[in-house]
Amino acid sequence: MRLAKFKLRGIVLFSVLISTNVVYGAILHQETTTQTLTKGATLTNEKILSEIGWRNINVLRINLNEPNVTLKPIEAANGTSRQTVLQMVNDAGAIAGVNSDFFDISTSSTPSFGPVISDGELKHAYNSNYSSLGPNKYMGTFTIDTNNGVSMDYYGVSLRLNANGTFVGAMGGYNNIPSKLYRPVVVDCTYYSNTSSIISKLPNTYTIVVEEDVVTYCSKSNEAVDIPKNGYVILIGEQDANNYYSQLKVGTSVDLQQFLYLSNGLTEAVSNIKLGIGGGGLIMKDGVEYTGAAHKITPTSNDPRTIVATLKNSNEVLLITIDGRGDYKGMTHSDLVTFLKSYNVKDAMYFDGGGSTTMVARNEGETEVTLQNNPSDGSQRKVINGLGVFTTSETGDVAQLIIDTNYNRTFVGESISLTVK
Repeated sequence: MRLAKFKLRGIVLFSVLISTNVVYGAILHQETTTQTLTKGATLTNEKILSEIGWRNINVLRINLNEPNVTLKPIEAANGTSRQTVLQMVNDAGAIAGVNSDFFDISTSSTPSFGPVISDGELKHAYNSNYSSLGPNKYMGTFTIDTNNGVSMDYYGVSLRLNANGTFVGAMGGYNNIPSKLYRPVVVDCTYYSNTSSIISKLPNTYTIVVEEDVVTYCSKSNEAVDIPKNGYVILIGEQDANNYYSQLKVGTSVDLQQFLYLSNGLTEAVSNIKLGIGGGGLIMKDGVEYTGAAHKITPTSNDPRTIVATLKNSNEVLLITIDGRGDYKGMTHSDLVTFLKSYNVKDAMYFDGGGSTTMVARNEGETEVTLQNNPSDGSQRKVINGLGVFTTSETGDVAQLIIDTNYNRTFVGESISLTVK
């Protein structure tokens, strides 16, 4: 019996060595499990033993051609406070999600570096012409248009205000409140109901109220006003007040133009964008490694990574987390490119990684969303925003029952607990 056991082990070891291939390090052992979260969304976990140690990879695959699922940005209610991805997913009613954009970890009340667009409406952004972030730091934006076309590129955000058809000026931001009003800023009721908390931090602020694209009120200095539900307010510093007040009198028709643009002159109206969220540098473009300028964090270290990617010949989006530090090895930029090619990736872009890397999902047969990866901080970091996966269908009939046991093997006479899902 001992001899047979020895021979069996030798055969198993031999087959593993034969199947070893060189993909982001020689694979010594691999365990892969895939589950269906809902129709159109699957979650695959890969635990890979390579020559440098274990890797833990989660790949959330979303089929954009399936009407049952959709992607949307998720964030805290005020757009600047930090929450865990699990909290944001639960608050939004999503079934899964990952962290997304970068943020200033040294502060507690600043927005994400890039824009957030949801259902054709700009939730907040800096004007890229006056910001050092975004495309000026080679930080990309992930977008899905109203035709489900996916793009990742160094999009800038432009905010232009016209009065009676004549250009008045460029706005410095939309719902992103600076520490000083160097340029006018537009604020709607997404995060604020009135301006009292804003002007308390920005002395000598003047406010123009716009309702249904018409100026309805021009405030005194430091006067708090309500923000209309069918419009917005324009916050103006003292140095620009005379100029704007002379052109934006009560009754003036105004047009706030919001669009994304690229360095080649291509523009896209925000109203045509179903989803937009900022991130980091490009990794792949049209199936090959992107070799242009790109915002990369520790590219030569085996660190945790969060990635958004698309596939060749398929209208699917991959949301990928790769754990690192502690029990698991992350990936270098070079390893990541090799890994993405093995998945037949077309385009890919970084989201925030390191301690921010988080994936949560509702497991097959479960009703609660739970943490799927192993954050390197030891627990979930509170982050600025994320991408949520939502099901659009009503709850239907039970499709199947899943029975789990508390043990994979047992002895005669020993009890086993069964869990029915």
